[in-house]
Amino acid sequence: MNSGIGRASCSALLCVFSLIGASATGQMSSGGLSGVVVDEAGVPVAGAEIELLGGGLRTTSAADGSFALSDIAPGSYTVHVRARQRDTVVLEDVRIVSGEATDLRRVALIATALDMGDVIVTATRNEREILDISNAVNTVPRLEIDRRMVKTSAEALREETGVFVQKTSHGGGSVILRGLSSNQILILVDGIRLNNSTYRLGNHQYLTTVDHHMLEGIEVVRGPASVLYGSDAMGGTINLITARPEASPDMPALNLKASGQYASADGELGGRVEGRLQRAVLSLLAGVSFKDFGDLRRGRRSFHRQLENATDGIYQRPSGYRTSSFDAKLVAKVSRDRDLIVAYQGSRQGDVPRYDKYENNGYTQWLYDPQERDLAYLAYEHRAVWRATLSFHRQQEGRKIQRATGDPVTRENDETRTWGASLQLNPTFGDHLLTAGGEFYHDDVASDRYWQDTTTGEREAAPRGRYPDGARYTSTGLFAQDEIALGDAWVTTLGLRYSYFHTRFSLPPDSIAPDAGDVDQSFQALTGSLGLVFRVTETFALNANVGQAFRAPNLSDMSKLGESKGDTYEVPNPDLEPEQMLSADLGCKLMGARLELSGSVYASRITDLIASADATFNGSPTIEIGDQTFKVKSKQNTGTAKLYGAELSGTWDFRGNYSLHGQMTTTYGQNTTLGEPVGGVPPTFGILGVKWENARYDGDLYSRMATKQTRLSSDDLDDPRIPEGGTPGWAILSLRGGVRVTPAFELRAAVENIFDLNYREHGSGINGPGRNLVLGFQVQAN
Repeated sequence: MNSGIGRASCSALLCVFSLIGASATGQMSSGGLSGVVVDEAGVPVAGAEIELLGGGLRTTSAADGSFALSDIAPGSYTVHVRARQRDTVVLEDVRIVSGEATDLRRVALIATALDMGDVIVTATRNEREILDISNAVNTVPRLEIDRRMVKTSAEALREETGVFVQKTSHGGGSVILRGLSSNQILILVDGIRLNNSTYRLGNHQYLTTVDHHMLEGIEVVRGPASVLYGSDAMGGTINLITARPEASPDMPALNLKASGQYASADGELGGRVEGRLQRAVLSLLAGVSFKDFGDLRRGRRSFHRQLENATDGIYQRPSGYRTSSFDAKLVAKVSRDRDLIVAYQGSRQGDVPRYDKYENNGYTQWLYDPQERDLAYLAYEHRAVWRATLSFHRQQEGRKIQRATGDPVTRENDETRTWGASLQLNPTFGDHLLTAGGEFYHDDVASDRYWQDTTTGEREAAPRGRYPDGARYTSTGLFAQDEIALGDAWVTTLGLRYSYFHTRFSLPPDSIAPDAGDVDQSFQALTGSLGLVFRVTETFALNANVGQAFRAPNLSDMSKLGESKGDTYEVPNPDLEPEQMLSADLGCKLMGARLELSGSVYASRITDLIASADATFNGSPTIEIGDQTFKVKSKQNTGTAKLYGAELSGTWDFRGNYSLHGQMTTTYGQNTTLGEPVGGVPPTFGILGVKWENARYDGDLYSRMATKQTRLSSDDLDDPRIPEGGTPGWAILSLRGGVRVTPAFELRAAVENIFDLNYREHGSGINGPGRNLVLGFQVQAN
């Protein structure tokens, strides 16, 4: 979906929703809604959120607790009123009359330990208060994603406790959790696996193919989650939850929303147009997003010569690219608590430069083209009882590679089609809440490679692509978890999962890969977990976990043939064993009215760790391809590794509308078999800031920082993205804020990296943005 197609889709979407709106609402004049939010003592509550379901409008209460919404179509609505540390009040059948303002008078909110952002689904596959689960978790609601003014879903996570984001290129964004990354982290979209059998162990850009504009929120579970989600959920699990339209009780409600953003460091121009049509039975949400990024400018103030290798002075060229996305979700209300959901998501990226290949290796071109993703799923749910899902996921990644002008262009194209099915049951027996079910995913892989003469245009087909063409990979899992309430203060969670994997592919003889013939491999694993929560008070809890995790070797591990980082070339190794992990952690969570704290310490032991290591081809440690000499590597079980770490975060409302927030994460990893650090482990990193907010304005002055990382594995030392001697430490200061001009119109601005520092996040192939002015807006209409 390139820019021309995108503009046409955008225009068509606006036209369709405008016509629907005209037919649904006609020429009816609007009404209003007002009131005052107070606490149980009658004291005004400032900053409470008032949301009109079905009308698509929301506002916040002023210092005196008052609020007002206008331009509301006549009809009957449900109104949600909520605030931090208070129970949400749901007002049903609120009548809006044409030409009148409906006065709700005083809405009283009762104090509670439950915050509006303190419910999470991913950790247990059920809605739970954060204090009642044993896992270390993060929740990033839609409001926070907007306020961070990010470019991608990956960037939306970089301020979270325990979450480090690496970027090989401007279009990249790979998360590291508890010292593990890439396919050792499981990514879900609405609970459906984004990971497939060709996800590489090296850092990647797959997370950025999920448009952050369509998300309702992001949930992160730090630590193993293999019992509930199977392979790859070792370092943690990320669940990208997309927005969902809700039914409007009595009449159609149409809401249109548009947003846009500009950034100076790369000339970003991006935006989204979406519409919601909400009826009593059928509700539809659809949107189109566009992003155009130019070449990224690094900071001018530099203290490290090894970070001054940009291809064009302070400009990192080429690094710009374009992307477009479309999504739609239809919800049919079968009954009061049963819904049928049909959803589609599409993402298109083209000519995305892998910048490190230009800066470090002098390539004429190294582009991801195309980078596409399509997800369609059908779900039927009986809320809190059971849910069944059928899904189809297509992910395509192409590469366009040319070392020097005049050389033939190497074109590679890989497409993975994944069929999925899952069933989850949630029966309750006394003090036991059981979560049980099964999952099935099947991948069909198509892969090819050819060389094209730049003068004649003639093509020469390669014997094989990056992966074996026609490869198949199937995973099946059965799981059960029991949450047991032991009195009023204790909750224990026991879980067990059986997983089975099967793959079949061929490694044909050619001039590069040895002939392994037909490969028929299967793996299985039985994993368990135990979690414990002790509620010391209503607002303070202690927690502990012991859990197993695993990762079955995938097609990228066993069969990849092609260029990797720097001047390395990976060859297949089908004789791999699954990674196994045993992990334990202790933590505490405090969620008071003015103070919130969360801390965790953990230790993990991984056996049969899979990592990139030196290999040979026909007895030689190097391989000649054209005029280029590559170092040969393959994925190997490199032995036993140990990881230790600590994570701490907190927020303190110290004066009126002011709050202090911060987080810090440190990780230590050692491969005890090789006697060297575990590769890719980030340095100690964190954030510290001061926020200010009232009913109309908000601001945040904050600093992100990381220490120097000099603990490098032998594979890290071969990685030209990591400067010689390690990645230098850094700290940048930024300021951002917004103003709600009206309940339906908001302006936002930020100045990132105020002092224009030249820095690089560890493991990244591109430096961070220099001083960056970001401007954005959001407007909605009924």
